[in-house]
Amino acid sequence: MARGLNLSSACLHRKKTRMSKANTRILIIDDDQDIWKAYRLVLAPDLEAVGTPVRQLRELLAGSGATTSTNGHQFRLSFAKQGKEGWETAAAALEQRKPFALAFVDVRMPPGWDGMETAARLQQLDPDLEIIIVTAYSDRSCDEIVKAVGSPHKLLFLRKPFDAEELKRLTVSLTDKWQMARDEEARSRELQTLLCTSPAAIFSLDDAQQTLSWNQSAELFTGYAAADVLGEKCIFHRIAENSVCRNCAGTCGLDKSPLVQHEFSITDREGNTKVLSLRIAHVPASKDRPAKDIGGFWDITLIKQTQERLSAVNRQLQKEIEEKDRLREEQIQLERKLHQAQKMQALGLMAGGVAHDLNNILSGLVGYPEILLFKLPKDSELRGPLLAISESGKRAAAVVADLLTIARGATTVRETVNLNNLVSEYLDSPEGGKLRTLYPDIAIRTHLPPEGNHISCSPVHVKKCLMNLLTNAAEAIATSGAIEITASGRLIDEAEAAALDVKPGQYITLSIADTGPGIPSADLERIFEPFYTKKSMGFSGTGLGLTVVWNTVKDHEGAITIDSSDQGTTFTLYFPESREEAIAKPLRKNIAELAGTGTILIVDDEQQQREVTGTMLSMLGYTVHTVAGGDEAIAYLRDHSVDLLLLDMIMPGLNGRQTYEQIIKRHPGQKALFISGFSKDQEVERGLNLGIDGFIKKPFTLEELALAVRKELDLVKGRGDLNHDGDNPR
Repeated sequence: MARGLNLSSACLHRKKTRMSKANTRILIIDDDQDIWKAYRLVLAPDLEAVGTPVRQLRELLAGSGATTSTNGHQFRLSFAKQGKEGWETAAAALEQRKPFALAFVDVRMPPGWDGMETAARLQQLDPDLEIIIVTAYSDRSCDEIVKAVGSPHKLLFLRKPFDAEELKRLTVSLTDKWQMARDEEARSRELQTLLCTSPAAIFSLDDAQQTLSWNQSAELFTGYAAADVLGEKCIFHRIAENSVCRNCAGTCGLDKSPLVQHEFSITDREGNTKVLSLRIAHVPASKDRPAKDIGGFWDITLIKQTQERLSAVNRQLQKEIEEKDRLREEQIQLERKLHQAQKMQALGLMAGGVAHDLNNILSGLVGYPEILLFKLPKDSELRGPLLAISESGKRAAAVVADLLTIARGATTVRETVNLNNLVSEYLDSPEGGKLRTLYPDIAIRTHLPPEGNHISCSPVHVKKCLMNLLTNAAEAIATSGAIEITASGRLIDEAEAAALDVKPGQYITLSIADTGPGIPSADLERIFEPFYTKKSMGFSGTGLGLTVVWNTVKDHEGAITIDSSDQGTTFTLYFPESREEAIAKPLRKNIAELAGTGTILIVDDEQQQREVTGTMLSMLGYTVHTVAGGDEAIAYLRDHSVDLLLLDMIMPGLNGRQTYEQIIKRHPGQKALFISGFSKDQEVERGLNLGIDGFIKKPFTLEELALAVRKELDLVKGRGDLNHDGDNPR
């Protein structure tokens, strides 16, 4: 493992320091004390005054006139006259942990140990001691001296007489060398400690990928001790679970980069799977050491597990955030829809109230002209004005019908029809002809499948939707272009149903696409609001057209979508498909076919309504009685019986449903029809559940009234209990 500690200084980032203060302790072993003075004069001139005769010094120093400078080193000299004494001095210094860095040993020191024996013993005592053999004789060669000492390690020679400068340079060099060796040892020990105590696993490999070093953290992470891996092939060839190490060519990728980092899994000695992060660097060969790879790795299993858990948590949080965003957007859409519905409901309530009063007024405008026309000869000059009055009344009634559509529940009685027929009927109607006349350069094309497309609806309202959308499309195009009318079947799944706010199932779609300039996005949010229009009010409409479309579709439990761009606009209406077959429309009957017999009681708080309805029924051959409210009707029936009741729904006191509820307590099975300026509402539905079979919406025509009455009285005739005079109590 020690082989792996020879790291390049570039691999260890540490504070740069100068060499420690040099060890200047020098041991001089020589039996000639005059020589001691020469050493002092050269190596420690400040510690010894000159006392030796000049000639003797000159002879010793070979006439040298060198300076006494020691380059800042202040050597501390110790002397011994014999080899054994010198050895004992060195031993005492070691014991005191104040070793000598250098020893000058004279070769001949009779009568004790000579210089070779002394040097050999000193090497055994202190292998780090630098030794210089000093001799004035040439009777022994250096090889003989080395052989006698036993090792050339840290052994040099100096001949007398020696040069002062040479002595100083040699002394400075060897003491510095001794100190550098000690500093290197200290650094090695420090590095050894770092490697052994490092929390990172550290190892090194030679050029053959054999393991040179393996610290304790490496053993901890892998379960393999140093004894298991030192001198063996890199262990990651065997325990790594990724291709980088298993297919390693022996360079760890260092042929491409001086520093390589990998993350991979291993199976440790206990069979546990761990994730390691490895960094490995290449230390090139130098003059005195071969190349090697030095690596460090960390057990990042917990980090990876934590990252995976955090990633899972983040993914879950992301899903929750997306779900919250989706729910927030859904809530915003629902709030918009609720706001729109509340707005439409409020407008509907207002419109419904107005419509009820208007329908009562319009009953005279629609009913009286029909009565007068019935009595006038065909060539009467009054027929024209009366027809104009009747037509005006019907047009006003159509506007009221739009208001009632806004009030919701305006789709009255539904029937199963083929949507294709409704489209054809409108295009063939006077309104459809007028549209083509006004816009001759606009082509109206239909794409209708030959079969199917049955829906349960109020035909008049669906045709009104078609009329409004076609009119808007034509006005948007203005000059030349095309309108495409397309009907098709479509299965709506749960996801699309949720987006459309309808029930999943099979639907029939009706699309009206134009080639106009499109609808600005700012207008799309308000396009279905009543009276919100970009047209001149009263010139091309009432501002209720799209509101009627929206309410009609909603009343039919359907949906409507808009796709608009600068290339045109497409409105798509969704109606639930009906599995029933379409009902053939009855042919219009003449007045003779509408006539009948029987006794009828009209219950209405509006005098004009009683008069108009009574006159119509009298013309048809019925016996008519009228009362102004529910209490009067109950009182009348205590003494009389009638075949049919016509009950206005909205009256002061008892309404129509409450009145009928009281009547059937005394006269079970009493036949009745409801009449109202409203369309069917909850009160009407509750009355129908009591046994009432019919409902007529004001204002009604003579034919509509006659058909409804005949339907009910035909049922009475079938039972054979028709009352002819109306005066016999039941």
